[in-house]
Amino acid sequence: LEDGLYNYQASNHELVRLWDGDHFKELQYACGNDPALEDAHACLVFTGLLWRSAWRYQERGYRRVLLDTGHVLANLTTYASHEEVVASPLEGFRDRDLNGLFYFDENVEAALAAVPILPARRPARWATNWSSPAREGAWLEATTFKDESDLRGSATLALHEASACADPSPAEGPGEPASSELAIPLAPPVAMDESIPKTILKRRSARGYQEKPIDFDVLGRACGYALCRDDDATWLPPTRAGGLLDLHIVAFEVNGLDAGLYRVEGRGESLLPLSVGNLRERVHQLTLGQEITRNCAAILVFTAPAGPAVETYGDRAYRYLHIEAGAIGQRFQLGAAAQDLAACGVGGFFDDQAAALVERPTDDFVLYLVTVGVGN
Repeated sequence: LEDGLYNYQASNHELVRLWDGDHFKELQYACGNDPALEDAHACLVFTGLLWRSAWRYQERGYRRVLLDTGHVLANLTTYASHEEVVASPLEGFRDRDLNGLFYFDENVEAALAAVPILPARRPARWATNWSSPAREGAWLEATTFKDESDLRGSATLALHEASACADPSPAEGPGEPASSELAIPLAPPVAMDESIPKTILKRRSARGYQEKPIDFDVLGRACGYALCRDDDATWLPPTRAGGLLDLHIVAFEVNGLDAGLYRVEGRGESLLPLSVGNLRERVHQLTLGQEITRNCAAILVFTAPAGPAVETYGDRAYRYLHIEAGAIGQRFQLGAAAQDLAACGVGGFFDDQAAALVERPTDDFVLYLVTVGVGN
């Protein structure tokens, strides 16, 4: 393949060359000269078509395009080893320079993640996130999205612009809290090294569930896989490794586990019970009455404390948290599919009610919900 910048056409699975030449110096500068780029054979740049997502999801559009980016990152990093390479995600970069490399109109399309493709001898690694300056006080003045060709004035574009970085400023989270002695141990992660390609192809969003329970050990194996319990610790997304991204499970019909609310500890080693009781009706109501939540056996709820997250990463925290929740959520769905369970992500819900469900303040971020159960 000739050196150059290419666009991947998913519809017919081909590359279209945009510009010839070696652009790696410009790429390295845009990515803060991250060490992963020193040995990279290539680099994939994931972008969001912001206007398209806003047209589809209105002011929730930015959230959805970030979650979907996380889904694809999880597939890529999981599959890469089968081609004897390593994919190492970078979410910290100089936005203007990376977008400028491809001449993107940032009112339409913008870079969300870069992924160097490295020789297999390099360890898997998720790069340290950068921090962007946090603005003080109320600043987001946005109107409802109306014109698909112009995002100016929309919350989607305002959120993206606010999270831009201009210079490298790596930041570490406060660290993963210690597990409680009251936590319930979870089964080891599902092992599927040789079946990953088939599992990725097999995994589809469920459109309904049978009213049947799932086993506790099956749920635990999917959680362990989602959080890379047996993998190199450097792969775990930074917001989870830094103790900012929390994962709760609301159990409805799980053999060996009382119905109620639990928090996933560490890298999926255990569950900490928070409250007991059947919360199905509350979940069904706060998810806008969607059928997908009526008969599922359990639902995962991703949250983050807004204050500490913004203190650590500035306004870019919103971007990181949703991308990384999408990545972990996708790995959970792969772990479920490998055990013949069905799963489906839910991005439409009442935020305040979802926060109250998992006993979090309403000004915290509720990022993503993932249902799991026995498919129709």
